[in-house]
Amino acid sequence: SALDRTIKSLGLHEVSIALHPEVSAMVTINVARSADEAERQLRGENVLIEKTDEELALEDAEALFDDAGAAPADDAPAPDDTDTKDKRKKKG
Repeated sequence: SALDRTIKSLGLHEVSIALHPEVSAMVTINVARSADEAERQLRGENVLIEKTDEELALEDAEALFDDAGAAPADDAPAPDDTDTKDKRKKKG
């Protein structure tokens, strides 16, 4: 139950494991620095390549729009109910 080679690099690595003397299987080990990086590797991204300024700006913009839809804005105007109050005063 030991690795046949040392894994010292980031990425997806195929490893054979012996579950029983007659049963072996291949598993993929995902070596990453964070859970986010592991997910990116699973999607096929090369995490070792530096991102360009354009890609970073796009990610920031996407995060901004994701956050904007999550909570209502504090500076949104309150519903204006003065019209209904004025109508009631005029009738009575």
